[in-house]
Amino acid sequence: MTYDNVATLRDFATRANITYPLLADPESSTIRGFRMLDPDNSANNIPDHGAKNVAYPGWFWIEPTGTVRDRFIDGNWNDRFSANTVITRLFPELIEKSGPQRSAPHLEADLLQSDRSASPGSRITLAVEIRLPKGVHVYAPGAVGYKPLELILDPGIEFATRPPSYPKSKILYLKAIKERVPVFEGKLRVSQDIVISDRGAFQRKLPKEHTQSLSVVVKGTLRYQACDRRECFRPASLPIEWTLYVHRNDNVRPAAENQKPVK
Repeated sequence: MTYDNVATLRDFATRANITYPLLADPESSTIRGFRMLDPDNSANNIPDHGAKNVAYPGWFWIEPTGTVRDRFIDGNWNDRFSANTVITRLFPELIEKSGPQRSAPHLEADLLQSDRSASPGSRITLAVEIRLPKGVHVYAPGAVGYKPLELILDPGIEFATRPPSYPKSKILYLKAIKERVPVFEGKLRVSQDIVISDRGAFQRKLPKEHTQSLSVVVKGTLRYQACDRRECFRPASLPIEWTLYVHRNDNVRPAAENQKPVK
């Protein structure tokens, strides 16, 4: 749903080969009804997007009964959830694997990503699914005096990072030293969101046509220290990477007559 009229949405749907319904709200009455109107939009300096009736970027999960089960609202156009990111928040098991399984001392890992293609301003979820052998644990963030599990992404001009997300840990009692420490065992998933940059230095690297893309490799490291009930092993690390295909946003505007309000 947007503040555009039917003709504008029809033009966009044809160019983008969109077959699902698009909803026109040219007076922004429904946008206001959902309290989604962005009062600061005119300050964002977005070409052709400075109208006062623009909504916040966001998603609603609405059941067939009309009940709103959840919503994902972004405060700005240049940090917004992709459709796949929303789906993986609601249904984590649907996130796609990225490449073959990785192996490292005392663990195996699969790389996951919500999207393989993106555009500037899109928020994408990257994740590592870890499997530990029975009887082996790794230390969780907050463990003092040990090397906790860490997902560290290398910085780049192509994206900005958001804080990583770790699952809930369990407390392990180390009887020999009478100490309690947070640990992870079994199967767990660590994820981190990145936001594709909208800055000029990166924008200039993108192909001019929004139908073409630039390959971007996001590299990082998984650091950890594994232990069993008898000993702690040497700290280890696993190099990891994901590939994204980034394209320009479609900023083509329809003919002027299509932008006139529909009566």
